Amino acid sequence: MRIKHSEGVRAETIGAAATAGPAEPRRRGGRPQRPETTFQESAIFDKAKFTAAFTGTDYALADLNHYHEAVNLWRDKQTGEPPRRTDWVATAKRFMFNDATDNRLKLAPGVQRHEPGTSENSGIPSTGYRSSRWD
Repeated sequence: MRIKHSEGVRAETIGAAATAGPAEPRRRGGRPQRPETTFQESAIFDKAKFTAAFTGTDYALADLNHYHEAVNLWRDKQTGEPPRRTDWVATAKRFMFNDATDNRLKLAPGVQRHEPGTSENSGIPSTGYRSSRWD
Protein backbone atom coordinates (compact mmCIF):
# COMPACT_ATOMS: atom_id res chain seq x y z
CA MET A 1 0.00 0.00 0.00
CA ARG A 2 1.37 3.39 -0.97
CA ILE A 3 1.06 6.39 1.34
CA LYS A 4 0.34 9.68 -0.35
CA HIS A 5 2.87 12.43 0.33
CA SER A 6 0.35 14.50 2.31
CA GLU A 7 -0.58 11.53 4.50
CA GLY A 8 3.09 10.79 5.11
CA VAL A 9 3.81 14.33 6.24
CA ARG A 10 0.81 14.32 8.55
CA ALA A 11 1.75 10.93 10.00
CA GLU A 12 5.33 12.10 10.47
CA THR A 13 4.17 15.24 12.31
CA ILE A 14 1.77 13.30 14.53
CA GLY A 15 4.46 10.74 15.30
CA ALA A 16 6.99 13.44 16.19
CA ALA A 17 4.54 15.18 18.49
CA ALA A 18 3.57 11.92 20.19
CA THR A 19 7.17 10.94 20.87
CA ALA A 20 8.44 14.36 21.99
CA GLY A 21 9.56 14.42 25.58
CA PRO A 22 8.10 16.85 28.11
CA ALA A 23 10.99 19.30 27.70
CA GLU A 24 10.91 19.22 23.89
CA PRO A 25 8.76 21.65 21.91
CA ARG A 26 5.76 19.98 20.30
CA ARG A 27 5.20 22.61 17.63
CA ARG A 28 6.49 22.47 14.11
CA GLY A 29 9.43 24.81 13.68
CA GLY A 30 10.99 23.99 17.03
CA ARG A 31 10.08 27.28 18.73
CA PRO A 32 9.49 26.91 22.44
CA GLN A 33 6.24 28.33 23.74
CA ARG A 34 6.27 31.61 25.63
CA PRO A 35 5.75 31.21 29.35
CA GLU A 36 2.37 32.01 30.85
CA THR A 37 2.50 35.11 33.06
CA THR A 38 0.05 37.21 34.99
CA PHE A 39 -0.85 40.58 33.49
CA GLN A 40 1.24 42.35 36.14
CA GLU A 41 4.29 40.32 35.03
CA SER A 42 3.67 40.86 31.29
CA ALA A 43 5.61 43.12 28.96
CA ILE A 44 2.56 45.34 28.35
CA PHE A 45 1.59 45.99 31.98
CA ASP A 46 3.07 49.50 31.80
CA LYS A 47 0.26 51.78 30.51
CA ALA A 48 2.51 53.39 27.90
CA LYS A 49 3.45 49.97 26.49
CA PHE A 50 -0.19 48.84 26.66
CA THR A 51 -1.27 51.92 24.67
CA ALA A 52 1.59 51.48 22.19
CA ALA A 53 0.50 47.89 21.53
CA PHE A 54 -2.76 49.18 20.02
CA THR A 55 -1.42 52.19 18.12
CA GLY A 56 -2.45 52.05 14.48
CA THR A 57 -5.26 49.54 15.09
CA ASP A 58 -9.01 50.05 15.41
CA TYR A 59 -8.59 49.35 19.11
CA ALA A 60 -6.72 52.66 19.49
CA LEU A 61 -10.17 54.35 19.52
CA ALA A 62 -11.14 52.47 22.67
CA ASP A 63 -10.59 53.88 26.15
CA LEU A 64 -7.29 52.06 26.70
CA ASN A 65 -6.98 53.24 30.31
CA HIS A 66 -10.34 51.60 31.04
CA TYR A 67 -9.38 48.34 29.33
CA HIS A 68 -5.95 48.29 30.98
CA GLU A 69 -7.69 48.48 34.36
CA ALA A 70 -10.34 45.90 33.34
CA VAL A 71 -7.66 43.38 32.37
CA ASN A 72 -5.66 44.20 35.49
CA LEU A 73 -8.66 43.61 37.80
CA TRP A 74 -9.75 40.38 36.08
CA ARG A 75 -9.62 37.33 38.37
CA ASP A 76 -10.43 33.63 38.12
CA LYS A 77 -13.96 33.02 39.43
CA GLN A 78 -13.07 29.83 41.33
CA THR A 79 -9.72 30.71 42.87
CA GLY A 80 -9.69 34.51 42.89
CA GLU A 81 -6.16 34.38 41.46
CA PRO A 82 -5.06 36.49 38.51
CA PRO A 83 -5.13 34.39 35.32
CA ARG A 84 -1.95 33.46 33.48
CA ARG A 85 -1.69 33.94 29.71
CA THR A 86 1.01 33.87 27.06
CA ASP A 87 -0.45 36.68 24.92
CA TRP A 88 -1.92 39.58 26.87
CA VAL A 89 -2.43 41.74 23.76
CA ALA A 90 -4.82 39.10 22.39
CA THR A 91 -6.55 38.89 25.77
CA ALA A 92 -7.08 42.67 25.91
CA LYS A 93 -8.36 42.61 22.31
CA ARG A 94 -10.85 39.92 23.34
CA PHE A 95 -12.12 42.21 26.15
CA MET A 96 -12.65 45.03 23.64
CA PHE A 97 -14.10 42.77 20.95
CA ASN A 98 -16.63 41.28 23.38
CA ASP A 99 -17.72 44.77 24.43
CA ALA A 100 -17.96 45.91 20.79
CA THR A 101 -20.05 42.84 19.94
CA ASP A 102 -22.42 43.66 22.80
CA ASN A 103 -22.50 47.32 21.63
CA ARG A 104 -20.94 48.55 24.87
CA LEU A 105 -17.37 49.32 23.80
CA LYS A 106 -15.98 52.13 25.96
CA LEU A 107 -14.49 54.71 23.60
CA ALA A 108 -11.64 57.05 24.45
CA PRO A 109 -12.60 60.56 25.54
CA GLY A 110 -13.19 62.76 22.49
CA VAL A 111 -14.07 59.88 20.14
CA GLN A 112 -17.56 60.23 18.69
CA ARG A 113 -19.81 57.17 18.39
CA HIS A 114 -21.59 56.84 15.04
CA GLU A 115 -25.34 56.97 15.49
CA PRO A 116 -27.36 55.35 12.70
CA GLY A 117 -29.75 57.83 11.12
CA THR A 118 -27.42 60.82 11.37
CA SER A 119 -26.26 62.05 8.02
CA GLU A 120 -22.68 63.24 7.88
CA ASN A 121 -22.28 62.84 4.14
CA SER A 122 -23.99 65.85 2.53
CA GLY A 123 -27.60 64.83 2.18
CA ILE A 124 -27.20 61.14 1.42
CA PRO A 125 -29.60 59.22 3.65
CA SER A 126 -27.90 57.02 6.21
CA THR A 127 -28.73 53.33 6.42
CA GLY A 128 -26.66 52.66 9.53
CA TYR A 129 -24.13 50.76 7.42
CA ARG A 130 -20.65 52.26 7.36
CA SER A 131 -18.31 51.17 4.64
CA SER A 132 -14.62 51.39 5.44
CA ARG A 133 -14.12 52.96 2.00
CA TRP A 134 -16.06 56.09 2.90
CA ASP A 135 -14.93 56.73 6.47
